[in-house]
Amino acid sequence: MKKNKNTWGILIILLIVLILIVGVIYYFSQKDKNDDDVITSQEEETQSFFATVAVVEENSIEVIPYLNTEVSKVAEKITINFDDSSDIVYNIDDNLKITVFGSVTSNVIENDAVKEIDIKSADSIILDYNIESNTNLTPLLERNDNSKYGAYTYSGTFSITLDNYSMDLQVALQRNKIKVNELVDKAENDVKEGIASKDSSNENIVIYDYENYRIIKNDVTDDTYDIYLGPKTMTIDVIKNSILK
Repeated sequence: MKKNKNTWGILIILLIVLILIVGVIYYFSQKDKNDDDVITSQEEETQSFFATVAVVEENSIEVIPYLNTEVSKVAEKITINFDDSSDIVYNIDDNLKITVFGSVTSNVIENDAVKEIDIKSADSIILDYNIESNTNLTPLLERNDNSKYGAYTYSGTFSITLDNYSMDLQVALQRNKIKVNELVDKAENDVKEGIASKDSSNENIVIYDYENYRIIKNDVTDDTYDIYLGPKTMTIDVIKNSILK
């Protein structure tokens, strides 16, 4: 009888030890899972803002956040530092979309806090055409030493909406709110999405047709071009024969 009691006692002790071991293993497995969830959540927390490049240094750039934005309240100018091995490809007056881990809290952002930088002026770009019964060719932005691309409108005016903020296209281009090449990039993307059609059958000329307007890209040299925005009846010959306003 005494032997049976000892046996039962050992079994009870072993059962308690086994329960404790299972409990400890479960506790640490849940702790690791929770820690992983916290780390993942922290990694996914980001902030994006738009800014214009003001200064380009060997391993850093200084940018000016768009006015009246959350980041512009933190600092008027922000320095972004890169690794010594970074190849900086940004130019003065480039508009950037900058995404950082966490949030912007000071006027300096270190390289390891930068998730992504895109050269773009806005997430959403919408053009609106107002046709006019004239044959005027109006320069919006002409090519010069500081700009490789020119833009003109023919027989009408255009407005542009950048992330819900609308303005005259000429004003937007001249105030560096949008770049000419971004309009071409948008047209190319619109072709991929089926919003516009593309005709590049003529040498040095690409035509993008929308529902009620057309964009003609005319290559001047290998890295310079002009674009013309106007009605769908607009052609290069029509442009050449028009009167420069």
